Amino acid sequence: MIEVVGFLDETDVDPLLYARPCWVGARGPGAQKPYALLVEALARSGRLAVCKVALRSRERLAVLRPRNNPRVAHPRGNP
Repeated sequence: MIEVVGFLDETDVDPLLYARPCWVGARGPGAQKPYALLVEALARSGRLAVCKVALRSRERLAVLRPRNNPRVAHPRGNP
């Protein structure tokens, strides 16, 4: 599950600050349209979505950015 908590310009985030990327996408027919609208809005605006992502029963901050066809979330690595 992904919860969007805010937005940033693409230039505000250096992807090297994040751990390895994960491929993400919508799951289920009810999630396809909202996810597609979010991705399209991000691509058109040049912005990134700051998200809370549940991975392996842990919640982390991640950046969702449109990149071709799947999208990439960069979970924030451990300090």
